[in-house]
Amino acid sequence: DARPHQSPPGYRADSIHILGASLTEGGGGVVGFPRDTWVATSYGNDKFSSVNVRGGTSEMLSIAVSLSGVEMEGYILTGFSGFKRLINGFGGVEVEVPFRMSDDDSNAFLDAGLQVLKGGDALAFSRNRHIRGGDFTRSRHQGVVIKAGLTGAQAMGIETLPRLLR
Repeated sequence: DARPHQSPPGYRADSIHILGASLTEGGGGVVGFPRDTWVATSYGNDKFSSVNVRGGTSEMLSIAVSLSGVEMEGYILTGFSGFKRLINGFGGVEVEVPFRMSDDDSNAFLDAGLQVLKGGDALAFSRNRHIRGGDFTRSRHQGVVIKAGLTGAQAMGIETLPRLLR
């Protein structure tokens, strides 16, 4: 939830996903956690999205490993500005927008269909919550953007990843 000029570790997690990928083999997958999932933490029960603020990023990772059974090799923590810069670093991501979106809260003003979304539109598509299915559909859209980023990384080559992530 970190906005421009705010440090992501001090804010709730807007999107929590595990990405498994083999860039050399050309495969991968994404699993999303609903941000309102109630989890046990070192300080009591809380929404998963709030653990980043109250328990820290390391506790979020520990909980994700515990819930999924998947060991994590690393993570990306970014705010809205960093997300947009990352997407723009790929030259945008190709996404099938499943329906026309018009949402003032997320700034999602998109036509339906296959299109390349630049940073701002990719963020809006990922954050649009005034849709059928609510946070579940929103989380699926976030996963679509992550998978599109993986496709972009594969096309650019693994050697470009350190530059993109920096």
